[in-house]
Amino acid sequence: MSWLRWFGWAVVGIGCGAVVMIPWVLGNGRGDEVGEGVIVAAICFTVGGAILYFTRRRVSGE
Repeated sequence: MSWLRWFGWAVVGIGCGAVVMIPWVLGNGRGDEVGEGVIVAAICFTVGGAILYFTRRRVSGE
């Protein structure tokens, strides 16, 4: 697997971490940071998904 695919998976992992942190932030009374967590997660999932999509292995029939 190329370094770019590893980077794509790492970015998706950061997005998952941002999603997991949202309930913790809400539970600790920091509701103003929830929007930032959602934005970070959306950006990470979009960028990581795009990297994984464009670096996927092509099947010879496509």
